[in-house]
Order: sequence, then structure tokens, then C-alpha cells
Amino acid sequence: MKIVYPKDYSSASIQELLDAADSDVLFLGDPHANIEPGPRMLDRMAQVIRETGAGWIYADAAGHPRIDYQSGSIRDGFDFGPVVGVSVDAARHSGIDNSWKWGGLYDLRLRISEKYAIIRIPEPLYSASTIDARPTDQKQFDYVDPRNRDYQIEMEQIATAHLKRI
Repeated sequence: MKIVYPKDYSSASIQELLDAADSDVLFLGDPHANIEPGPRMLDRMAQVIRETGAGWIYADAAGHPRIDYQSGSIRDGFDFGPVVGVSVDAARHSGIDNSWKWGGLYDLRLRISEKYAIIRIPEPLYSASTIDARPTDQKQFDYVDPRNRDYQIEMEQIATAHLKRI
């Protein structure tokens, strides 16, 4: 087991990683973060996903606890942290819409959430630092930047499709 990093978050990139998965759990890392896995991170995350039948799993980072995922949450910017575990079986059963340029991972998460649990492990299993050095207030308003308009429209289309399915 290892962490793999998508070249981008398009449907094609996510599907490529799922097709190449050599385990029942796919660990996806954020390419914009430096992740230092703890000694038992992958084993612990895989154990929980297997024992619970969850489709998506995430954990706390050292010094940075996450919040619990709420059923029905559709926010595309939910902070799962820079590494998540995805059940390959759940991902394949949930499907993926191959048309998304930026929202492949978001679409997959919403599709998985329709049939499987998304679980937070409240244990610090890794440490991480972000590579994006922009001030928080600048990142916070990325969604209103006109250059991100097409991205935002795609995220809204994914959310709308999800709401229609449920």
C-alpha cells in the first residue's frame, strides 16, 4: 500500500488511478502538500475501511484535527486533509462520470456517499504541511475570482447531479 498523487482532479485522472489500484484501498494524496505518514497510517486507515465497510476514510493530522463528516454534506471544499483512503470496490460500484475536467474526485466522493459511509478516524496518523503559501484570506475567496468561473460552474453541476440522484 502506498499514497498515490493524481496529476489533477479530472475524472480521467481519478479513473486512471482506480484502474491501476493494486489493493482494495486507494490512498489519494494532495500533490500540493508534503505528507509525512506515521508508522501505522496506511495499515490503520485500511483496517478501519475494511472493518466498517466505509467507502471513504480520512484521519486527523498531528496538531490538526479534522471535523466529522456529516451525512448529506455536499461542500466541495470540505477539509478531509491531504490524504484520504477510498475503497476501490465502493468507487467501482459508485461509478464515476468521465466528463469532469476539475471535479472528478468531488464527484466520486459524492457518489460514494450515496451508498457508503464516510468516516473520520480521530487519531493523528500523519503530519503534513501545505505547499500553497498564499494568505488564508486570499485562498478563502478563490471561488469569486472570475478566472475560477468554469471551475465553480462545474462544481455546481456535480452538486446538482448528486442532489437529483438522491
